[in-house]
Amino acid sequence: MYQIFTSYLDCGPPAIDRGSASAPNGTLYGSVANVTCNDGYNFTGTAQSFICMNSGWAGDVKCGEVGGYNYG
Repeated sequence: MYQIFTSYLDCGPPAIDRGSASAPNGTLYGSVANVTCNDGYNFTGTAQSFICMNSGWAGDVKCGEVGGYNYG
C-alpha cells in the first residue's frame, strides 16, 4: 500500500479578487490564509479565510462591493 504525504503539499501564495490574503504560518498543507477585502468591499462568501488542502486553497471567500450587486 502506498502512502501519500500531504504535509509537503505547497499551495503557493493565496490570491483573492478585490482583496488580499496572507498565510502567516506558511503555505503548506493545513495552513490557513487570512483574507482582507479592499476598501469598498465586504465579505460575501461563507468564510473569511482559506485552508490549504489537496486541491489547493479551499474556502468560500469572496469580496463583493459594499451596497452593490457585484458579488462575483
